Amino acid sequence: MLISWRLSLIFLVIIPLVTYLTFDIMKRVLPLFSRVQQEMDNVNTRVRDNLSGIRVVKSFASAEFESSKFNGANEIYSATAMKAARTMVIIMPLLSLILNLGIVAVIWFGGIQVEAGGMQTG
Repeated sequence: MLISWRLSLIFLVIIPLVTYLTFDIMKRVLPLFSRVQQEMDNVNTRVRDNLSGIRVVKSFASAEFESSKFNGANEIYSATAMKAARTMVIIMPLLSLILNLGIVAVIWFGGIQVEAGGMQTG
């Protein structure tokens, strides 16, 4: 059985690149998603406080003030979630492209070697 060193070379280039990109993605995205969870907690806290103190809010006519606090927390959450989503939207297709280009390269160069008689089909 003969192993093609040229096809192995493709994997030796692709695998470290994919590994680096995966760790880079984790380094960028995990703190963002932790912040998204934190901001969601702030929104939930506002809702819980308003629901548990609804009589106090009504009696002091501070519904507009509480609503503005909720809207502020919700806007911060939305902005943070959008930043995390944009980061994933940019990085994940790039990772998929690199993986698929590696597969195409293996099939392409393997096909050339099979056609030239340097390798068997299997």
